Amino acid sequence: MAEVFGVPVEELIYGNAAHKESKVVIEKTTEKGIDIGAAVGVALAVVLSYSKWQSIGWAIVHGLLNWVYVIYYVIRY
Repeated sequence: MAEVFGVPVEELIYGNAAHKESKVVIEKTTEKGIDIGAAVGVALAVVLSYSKWQSIGWAIVHGLLNWVYVIYYVIRY
């Protein structure tokens, strides 16, 4: 029946509110994943930079560039 109406089964059973709630949970989970990914990128860039150059200044610069520096480091070394 849900296929006939072109709606998700949850919306057919529970109404429109259940669909909206699940969408909010997915959005919050995605935002949390992006935040964690950014934090990992910063930490990884700082550690790689400091271990290679032994300089806090470069570690800060590379921390600001985070994933760009990590990808560069993997390709270069």
